[in-house]
Formats: sequence, structure tokens, C-alpha cells
Amino acid sequence: MRKPKKTFLLYYDQAQIWEGLSDSQAGKLIKLLHKNSNSKPPKADKLIEFAYNIIKSKIDTDYLLWEEKCNKNKEIAKKGWKKRRTLEQANACERIQTDATYADNDNDNDNDNDNEFKDI
Repeated sequence: MRKPKKTFLLYYDQAQIWEGLSDSQAGKLIKLLHKNSNSKPPKADKLIEFAYNIIKSKIDTDYLLWEEKCNKNKEIAKKGWKKRRTLEQANACERIQTDATYADNDNDNDNDNDNEFKDI
């Protein structure tokens, strides 16, 4: 089953599809696209059915690309967390402090006043 996705894209290169529809047909088409991805266009209006199939095909392709990207990001995150846990367990990373009470508070305030040019 597909993960729910809250958005879909309409593209500028689909403008001819929308311009070929009447306002009533365009309204029906956008409502049909918004219902869900498994909506079926009404058989009575072949133009809406044709436009729906073109736009729906692009929505489905975008969804597959989105799902693939989510899976890649999930794997990258898993690897990152696994690496982070390994570093913390081995205490191999010196820059990440595990205990704030051992913070370095070394203040060097050196005031070297050389007086070699005092009598110039």
C-alpha cells in the first residue's frame, strides 16, 4: 500500500490540456484529481477522461520518484545514525563532548609588554 502523500504537482507544460477544457470540465477534472489517486473519470466525458489519464500518469511517475527519494534518504539516515552510535560507543570522536562538566576553560591572557622601543 502506498504511503500517503499530501501534494501533487501540476506542470506548466500541461497548460494546453487545461486550456482545451471548458471551465466546467476543468473544475470537474481538478476535483477528480483531488479526490484520490484511484479516482476514475466519468465515462460520459471523453475529454475529461483523456486529460485525467495524461495528468494522472505524471502524478503516478512523480509519486514513484518521491517514494524512491524517501527510501534513499531513509537509508542515508540509518547509516548516519549507525556511524554516530559507533563513534559514541568507541568514544573515538574527541570533538563531541559526552560530559559538559569536563569542558575546557583554559583562558590565556598573556600581556607581553616588551620595552625595547621605549626610548626612541
